[in-house]
This record gives sequence, structure tokens and C-alpha cells, in this order.
Amino acid sequence: ASDVYKRQADTASAHKFCAECAIRLCSIGRGLQSCGQCKDFPCPTLTRSIRSDTPSYELLLKIHAENAKT
Repeated sequence: ASDVYKRQADTASAHKFCAECAIRLCSIGRGLQSCGQCKDFPCPTLTRSIRSDTPSYELLLKIHAENAKT
């Protein structure tokens, strides 16, 4: 896994609320490591939960760009 995925996973494991996170559950349901990999990125589930001016959103943008290259 890339450093981007590792950082996201490390961050997610540090927060108990992630077990119920709609964004995380959606990614898992689609078989993805991150919603940044999703063809529907950014979706309403994401944009309702994370502002586009946050480090978390910036990380997802990097994942999305990385995924688009493959």
C-alpha cells in the first residue's frame, strides 16, 4: 500500500467513531481502501461530512489523483 493509504489507515484506527463512519462504511461496501478510489468521488456522503478545506479532504484528493493514474 502506498504511504497515502497507510497514513489514512493509521489516522482511522486512532478514532473510535470511524467504526460507524458513513464514508468508511461506504468504501468498505464498495471493496475500496478509501473513498478517494471511488468513481463517484466526491459524492454527497463525503461532502456532507468533510469540508473541502480540511487536511482529510486534501488526503482524499491525493488518493483520488493517485488512483486515476492507474
